[in-house]
Amino acid sequence: MNTVLSMDILGGVSRKATQIYDHLDKKILNDILPDYQNNQTPASVAAPPPVTTASTKQDGPVTYEMMRDYAEQAGARYPHLAAAQFQLESGGGESPSGRYNYFGVKAGDNEPGVYLPTTEYRNGVPETEDAKFKHYDSPQASMNELVDRWYKNYEGYTGVNAQPTIDAAAKDLYAQSFATDPNYATKLKDIYAPKMASLGGQ
Repeated sequence: MNTVLSMDILGGVSRKATQIYDHLDKKILNDILPDYQNNQTPASVAAPPPVTTASTKQDGPVTYEMMRDYAEQAGARYPHLAAAQFQLESGGGESPSGRYNYFGVKAGDNEPGVYLPTTEYRNGVPETEDAKFKHYDSPQASMNELVDRWYKNYEGYTGVNAQPTIDAAAKDLYAQSFATDPNYATKLKDIYAPKMASLGGQ
């Protein structure tokens, strides 16, 4: 047989073998060649796309004072209380639960949102679980929903605007199950009391 022809045939067989090798099921291949996996460089796993949860740089940082003003515009009787919720729930805007979600508001099944771990209290015991948190279009939109659903009367619920004092309103947020932390009202007061002393208002 012609030597050149023999080399062509052998080359073709080698290429075909390589194709078969490349398409073998990796589990089967590992069973046949136990050392195969140990000699391979692990394939990199693509990281999930980042979720934008904070304000854009053009907006600038969202502050306690801004959220107090947003709460007043939205109709909160106790805007300092709403601003304190912003401070507590999102670390002063540093850790929102979703895009512009500064109050840990959960998303409905058909609403856009992001799944994140959260701490909930069950019978006074903190437990970590995953929940879907809602996205908003702006800080004001986030505050508007908080005030509409928890400060004003909403679907049979008497909002905390009805309470005679800010302290009573803070306690009512817990009583009405906005939060599951039994110390929620105390934590809020620790925020709004000094702010009210320095800034004034309710």
